[in-house]
Amino acid sequence: MRKKKLVFAVAFVTSIFICGFISYLGIILFGNYAIDNKELVMNAASTVETSEGELITRLYYENRDIVSINNIPEHVQQAFIAVEDHRFYSHQGVDFRAIGRALYRDIVARSKVEGGSTITQQLAKNVFLTHDKTWLRKTKEVLIAINLENRYSKDEILEMYLNRIYFGHGAHGVQAASKLYFNKDISEISVDEGALLAALPKAPNFYSPIRNPEQSENRRNLVLSLMERRGFLEAEQAVRLQGKMIPTVFAEITKDPAYLSYVDLMLEEGERVYNISRDEILRGGYRIIVEMDPAIQQLTYEAFQDSNNFPPSMGEHPVEGSIVLLDHHTGGVVAVQGGRNYVQQGFHRANAKRQPGSVYKPLAVFAPALETGEYHPYSLLKDELIDYNGYTPRNFNHQYSGELTMYDAVRVSANAPAVWLLNELGVAKAQESLIQQNMPIGEEGLAIALGGLHEGVSPLQIAAAYGSFANGGYYRQPYFIKEIYDRRVIY
Repeated sequence: MRKKKLVFAVAFVTSIFICGFISYLGIILFGNYAIDNKELVMNAASTVETSEGELITRLYYENRDIVSINNIPEHVQQAFIAVEDHRFYSHQGVDFRAIGRALYRDIVARSKVEGGSTITQQLAKNVFLTHDKTWLRKTKEVLIAINLENRYSKDEILEMYLNRIYFGHGAHGVQAASKLYFNKDISEISVDEGALLAALPKAPNFYSPIRNPEQSENRRNLVLSLMERRGFLEAEQAVRLQGKMIPTVFAEITKDPAYLSYVDLMLEEGERVYNISRDEILRGGYRIIVEMDPAIQQLTYEAFQDSNNFPPSMGEHPVEGSIVLLDHHTGGVVAVQGGRNYVQQGFHRANAKRQPGSVYKPLAVFAPALETGEYHPYSLLKDELIDYNGYTPRNFNHQYSGELTMYDAVRVSANAPAVWLLNELGVAKAQESLIQQNMPIGEEGLAIALGGLHEGVSPLQIAAAYGSFANGGYYRQPYFIKEIYDRRVIY
């Protein structure tokens, strides 16, 4: 009889062990199935900066700067642990005491009123699951949390959590939140400021110091009390910090309309030259160094907003324009405006091809003529009304002096001498010169001399070509991006 009881006990223990092992294996297998490491990769804001390191703007889907746990002060980590999961370093992803307490309160209230989620569970929910309060979702959350603990260290989990959570007003992660609320790097914030950040994730809008300063202060003080209760602060220190004022001046996260024209062409160049798409830049946390001069960019924007700088409208549409300023030594674009009321990803007039008119004369005719060595600024050109096989160019004032020096022909922008000189040079010579200035054309007629083109050229092309005149005849390809950095590579 005793032998039978012993065999039964052994069988019972064995069955418990097997069931436990199968359950644990199920947890691991389910977790491995549920966790896609790509989902743990977070969107990060890219910054656009000058060569001197001045921040111009930030580009993002989610305003987030990813920081290492080593750069997040210990007191900030302690604030989040105190309020969200004070047994974080002792559990394996699930705090069964917290779940039991939450379950009891749910039963008493006859509804799901408390979550009991650990930091690891919150990370699992935010990354892999919906926010529905159902038992099935909670079960998945527990399983994934246990698996996360098997894959990652506590510091790695806390780092992912602090970089992912939302703090209100478009700020994701502790670094963006620190910049928004305190205009500081996360490594620089004080204990009470860290407590305020820890106060926000529960209800970012309700506890926002921008919208509800009183509620924000009350919640921050609760966090400080919890930090004292968990042994992270002395009582005297907690009381002193609770008396501090919350911030009242906040950094704005805006997209300055003055920069939109430049940023759009910069993003286009990123895709065309560096093979980095607009979407990738808005997600990838790149650091982009550009040749913009923010002061000049702002001045050009303001000039385009002033209607006094433009002639009166002719018809229902206002007179439009574009401006491109570049460094002729390097080709770096210093400032650009794509129109008077440019909208993001709108029609960009700096890239739009139009008939250039008389601005084309020096590029297509006079410069190539000087390069032959047969002409100089005071060479005499015919200024007569001449028929070229049915094409008869006329001066604007319908006056002809017989002859003009090249200098005067440029100065008064006379049409007849320009066409006569192109006829003497030959269209092929003009085409060859224009190719060297990155403006290849398929036109064959003498109207090239006056900018009479079918397809046209863009203001960006014209600015770059004129830069050659100031650069000793050497053409520089215009560009916006000087360097691009991601977390590992310099492009």
